[in-house]
Amino acid sequence: MLKWWSTLFRVVFLTTMVIGICWISALTHAQSSSETRKPISMMLVIDNSCSMFPQNQILPGCEIWGNDPDALRVSGASLFLARLGFSEANENAYQIGVIHLGDTPELVSPLQSISTNRDAIAKLIHNPKPQPATRIVPALELAYHELRTSPNRLASNMPAILLITDGAPYPPQGQSNEDLERLVSANLDVPLFLLLLQDNAASSEEYERYAVFWEQMQARYKHVFTYRIADSTQIEQTYNQIIAQLQNTIPTSVSHIEPNVPLDVFVNRYVQKLVITVIHPSNAPRGIVTIRDPKGNIVDESESGVKRFAGESNLIEVISIGRERLRPELRDDIWTISSDASVNVFRDFQGAYGIQMLQPSVSFTDVTGVYLATERFPPTQGLIFRFQLVDDTGTVVKEPQPLHGKVLVAGDKESDLRIPIDTMPDNAGVYEVRFTPSIEFPQSWDQRKRFTFILNAGIADDSTPQSLPIARVQVLVDIVAGPYIDAIEPEPLLCNATFASILRVSVGDYDRAAPDSLKLRLDGAGEAAVFTSESSGIFTADLTSVCAELVQALPCGASDHQSLHLHMVGQMTDGSAISPAEQSFPVVVEATNCPTPTPTLPDDDQDGLANVVDKCQDQWGFNILQGCIPLWAKIGGVVLGSLLLATLIFWVIPAIRITLWPPPKGYVLVSNSKRKDTPKSFQQIGRTRRTNKILIGSDRKRAHLYVPELKPVEFVVVRNGDAVQVLDAQNNLKDTLNNYSKTIFTSDSATKLIVSLDQNQAKQS
Repeated sequence: MLKWWSTLFRVVFLTTMVIGICWISALTHAQSSSETRKPISMMLVIDNSCSMFPQNQILPGCEIWGNDPDALRVSGASLFLARLGFSEANENAYQIGVIHLGDTPELVSPLQSISTNRDAIAKLIHNPKPQPATRIVPALELAYHELRTSPNRLASNMPAILLITDGAPYPPQGQSNEDLERLVSANLDVPLFLLLLQDNAASSEEYERYAVFWEQMQARYKHVFTYRIADSTQIEQTYNQIIAQLQNTIPTSVSHIEPNVPLDVFVNRYVQKLVITVIHPSNAPRGIVTIRDPKGNIVDESESGVKRFAGESNLIEVISIGRERLRPELRDDIWTISSDASVNVFRDFQGAYGIQMLQPSVSFTDVTGVYLATERFPPTQGLIFRFQLVDDTGTVVKEPQPLHGKVLVAGDKESDLRIPIDTMPDNAGVYEVRFTPSIEFPQSWDQRKRFTFILNAGIADDSTPQSLPIARVQVLVDIVAGPYIDAIEPEPLLCNATFASILRVSVGDYDRAAPDSLKLRLDGAGEAAVFTSESSGIFTADLTSVCAELVQALPCGASDHQSLHLHMVGQMTDGSAISPAEQSFPVVVEATNCPTPTPTLPDDDQDGLANVVDKCQDQWGFNILQGCIPLWAKIGGVVLGSLLLATLIFWVIPAIRITLWPPPKGYVLVSNSKRKDTPKSFQQIGRTRRTNKILIGSDRKRAHLYVPELKPVEFVVVRNGDAVQVLDAQNNLKDTLNNYSKTIFTSDSATKLIVSLDQNQAKQS
């Protein structure tokens, strides 16, 4: 037994070591590959309410139709299927799932690898059916559930949801703005891309209110991205724009190519990848697309750096041309794209350098190229953007690059960011751009507004009026007129078991709030985190109990990086409510140290006695015998074991058996001409012989009641329920005992058996 436990322990220990080594190896690999973008697990949620369909396909009673009569939302989803993760180094890790939104959400395709299913999933979604309702909340809940619980989900992937819909939820019950915000705010780690489709000619007040709600959500949360689509023809372009955001490429508007009329594409020296997305029409034969370099050579997918996707059901074709094929001598020149049939084409460029923000201080969001300024700014304070252009080797690009940009304000239209045309980098390659909100946007500042600054550097293709950049970043900046959360200390908050965790929050523009009106709370903490005001604009809370729960959730010796969410509400001095402020902050949780294991000395035979004192190191032994088992002990062990086994077989087990199943009641008297015995008790015979089946005969070894005149075993007395029966050797019933005496004749004519349940009856006979 001890040797078996020893073997089991060794197997478990070695398995744990192997797993640990693999885990460390995987972690090291992940750290050494930080330049690879984090793969994505994406759920596509497609609205198939009847208002999307042409009038001849809608359900009876549907009063709105035609927002997407050509099903471009489906071809846009196919574009997403074709592009997501395509030609990325970790393409096999990207995942996608599809949900149809309508009355009851339908999981059309569960979360799965996209690299091998780009065509199969497109086939599943190509022919949707109209639905009578627009139940957005259940569809989002299903998407979150799939991302949280799917056994296919890769834990290292970034989860995300893309939802396209054409209006407010219907029916409204259980789908209010508050219900939606509650659901979205409970999933801060899942970026949500929302495409709001509505034909401008059919736009309604209800749709406008709903669109404004989502734009406000985008202003409040850094993981919400809202896109208004004025008509269905913009759907594919918006999908491509989102893909470009996720893949860190610069997208163009769609270009139409007629048969045998090539499209010229200028490729700048700083372009390291060109991605061509071809949309083939559904009502015509698929054309053959050809790409040629400046020397007239055709780009072939068998070449290094070239990858092509062309499915059967998916009408989207993708050709990716990497730096191996975009050789330096072929850049700063014109490439061409041609087709023998009419097609639409998107061109995406990936630059050889990116924009590295130096000021203001920013934090990363879950989406590539989107940053959130960690400071809040009053509208009168000038913003200074300082940044460098850095290539993928970490080298600063000091050659002057043209700059241009946009600025978007929630609820307002996009405006050009005024950057002087002669803006040049300094000797360290640092650019500086200034912006003052109250001058550029002189509207009333009575609330918080989120500005989205889009900074573009370089020109990938100056042949288009778009001036496509080499690099682009988005910086989200909150401009706040009123109290705001200015700083949280310490950051990150350290949670462990050794000291109290005190959080200190500084509130900016504190004097603009009504006295004692500001209240701070921590999500999910309740009374465990009560903030008190130490001085003007300074609030503190003891988070020791909050940290204790986080620490207890970890195994000993482990650590984890988490985040907590802070909210602030209150009133302005004029009695109006302040714009709610919220901010997440990082938390490092460290569990208690694991007990230090006691060092063990070598013990080759696993008998619990170290080799240094074990005189028999090659065999298991007893401590009191210095780890040995002498011959006399082995013989004694065998003898003792045999005795114990015999006792068990011949005594213990039979004794237990007759206790559970007692011998039959009754008495027997053997009578013949030679003798007449006294009655014998069947129960006494059974207890003596430890059996509940009494054998009567002349075989001294087998018979429990010896009668020399009979056959070796002539009768068997057994219990059958409550009855006592006498059987012959062939199990045929001879008689059943009762309280009267009965005579049973035997094979010997001079011998008979007198049986009865009553001893006196048997004796009298």
